[in-house]
Amino acid sequence: VGCLRVSYKGVDVLSDPFWSYLPIGQLVFGDTLPDPAQVDPYLPELAQVQTVLIGHNHYDHNLDLPYVAPHLHSDAVVVGSNTMVHTFAPSGIARPMVGLNDTLATVDEPGTWWVHPNGKLRVLPILSGHPKQYLFIHLFRDVLQKDRDTPPEHISDYQEGLTMAFLVDYLDETGGIERRIYFQTSSTGYPAGFFPQAILDEHPGDVALLPMD
Repeated sequence: VGCLRVSYKGVDVLSDPFWSYLPIGQLVFGDTLPDPAQVDPYLPELAQVQTVLIGHNHYDHNLDLPYVAPHLHSDAVVVGSNTMVHTFAPSGIARPMVGLNDTLATVDEPGTWWVHPNGKLRVLPILSGHPKQYLFIHLFRDVLQKDRDTPPEHISDYQEGLTMAFLVDYLDETGGIERRIYFQTSSTGYPAGFFPQAILDEHPGDVALLPMD
């Protein structure tokens, strides 16, 4: 849906790690697990990924995270919703996960930037929205409040949680903004995914990535 890798000066950002296409029959009646045969061709491209963004917690935005995590840069951090952290808590993800529910920007609120430990980029999480999957049907929309006891194995184990868009700033050695990228992989329209104009007045966006499902 929104699996993209952005590279700037050797520091990569990966959004919504999902390569394993699964037939609908397997999703409904079987296990929802990564398929190494579909993911393996991409592993060599992930060695410089230092930040993973997960827009929301449905399986088609994060299914392959446990499989690819050991292949990411050693400094990689996974950021997304608290539901994402709770879902994968028992999975032994090989890189740290950070939930950003309490730092969200909205059209009226500036939010709080999360700064990568390497000091080379920062991320602003923005409250977005998820449309209904079909007509009036909106599936798997729970917000988890505690860690799962077992790793997710079925489509219903991947509850939506909060949906987020992100601004990513690549920073220079003084903390100044070199490049600004906007990611939004799911939306219900205004005000979802919007943030105060003052943030763009500080620095305009250079690239907007909008791979809507």
